Amino acid sequence: MQIDDAADYIILCCEEKGLFLNLLKLQTLLYYCQAFHLAQHDTPLFMGAFNAGIFGPKNLSLQQRFRGTYSQFSDITLNDVLPNSIWPDEHDRAHIDSVLEAYASLSSDQLSDIVRHEVPWLRARQECPDTEICQRDIDETLMRDFYRHQQEWYAIEKKEKRSENTDVPTFCVDEIRGWPQYVQALADHYGCVHITKPDGARMATIYGLEKESSTFK
Repeated sequence: MQIDDAADYIILCCEEKGLFLNLLKLQTLLYYCQAFHLAQHDTPLFMGAFNAGIFGPKNLSLQQRFRGTYSQFSDITLNDVLPNSIWPDEHDRAHIDSVLEAYASLSSDQLSDIVRHEVPWLRARQECPDTEICQRDIDETLMRDFYRHQQEWYAIEKKEKRSENTDVPTFCVDEIRGWPQYVQALADHYGCVHITKPDGARMATIYGLEKESSTFK
């Protein structure tokens, strides 16, 4: 599959569900599609690396497609679907749909906040100032291992109902801007940290990393 085909499928799905989509959100959704495919199948969903952009992961090929007519925050609609798009097969559609179910209802700002709290993006940008462009790609092996680990934690949480544990810290997404390392440190200590929307609705859970795992040292 080509990344443009996956992008056009996401555009169609968001349009059908009445969900707002801009270039930043599209880039992040594609990143999660790629990351979880690596985690589940050990292979990429499509070819193409993601750069550690200031606002989150950025595929340069997709960025080039919209260059000159769109900023990161410009709306994307059905009018932007390429006429020669090849729709994903049933397996790939099911995978993309599962990612959209988890993330597509979030805004681009919320997705940016979440992905910039996670190890793969942080590791790629660790030597880059917050406001400067980073040319380093996010490592796909780290993406695979980190999101596989997240899925394992989710399975444990679901089985043991860890999400009902009142000892798990909860933060509003507006409170955690600018200090992702601290949130990750708390997640490492408690096992997971809940992130909520300003209205109190659960938005995401940041999972801790096993300290004995050499992958994240």
